Amino acid sequence: IDSPVTGDRVVWRRQPPEAEGMADSGVVVARLPRSSELQRPDNYGKLKAVAANIDNVVVVFAPLPEPSSMLLDRYLAACETSALPPVLLLNKSDMTGSAGYAEAERLAQLYERVGYRVLRCSSRAAHGLDELRDALRGHTSVFVGQSGVGKSSLVNALLPEAALDTQEVSETSGLGQHTTTSARLFHLP
Repeated sequence: IDSPVTGDRVVWRRQPPEAEGMADSGVVVARLPRSSELQRPDNYGKLKAVAANIDNVVVVFAPLPEPSSMLLDRYLAACETSALPPVLLLNKSDMTGSAGYAEAERLAQLYERVGYRVLRCSSRAAHGLDELRDALRGHTSVFVGQSGVGKSSLVNALLPEAALDTQEVSETSGLGQHTTTSARLFHLP
C-alpha cells in the first residue's frame, strides 16, 4: 500500500482484543481510490501526494514573513496541475503598519485582478473569520503557505479546541520557525 496522506480514506482491520497493549488499534489494509490529490515534487523531482480527497486549497500569505510572488505562483501552479481551486488568504491583515503590508496587499490586488478569489483576515484580531468559515463550509480544504504566515493560528481561531502550537516569526531572520511538523485533518462545526 502506498503511504497514506492526510485526507485518505482507508480500510483498516482492528487488532484482536486479546492482543496485549493493543486496545483500539489496528492495521491499514487498503487505501480507497482518491477523488483528488495535491502533489508536490520530492527531492528527486518525482511528484508525491501531500493531501488527498480535498475540494480546494487555501494558499495563506501574510505581510510577515514577507510574501513571495514566486512562492505564491508555485502554489497556484500546483493547484492548477492538481485541478484544485485555490483561495488566496491574506492573513495578518491587521498589520497595516508593517513593512510587508503594502507588498502583501499589492499581491492580493494583483491576484484578484487576474481572477483569483482573495480573502483577507486576521486570526489575532478575529477579522474576516466569518468569510473564511463560509469559504470552508461544505468543503475539505487544505491550508498551504510558507512557515510563519499563521496557518496554525487560523486553525486555532476557527477551532480553539485544536490548541495547535504557534510561535512568533523570528525577529532575527524575519522567517517562520517551522512549529507545525505534521499534517492533520480537523472537522469544523
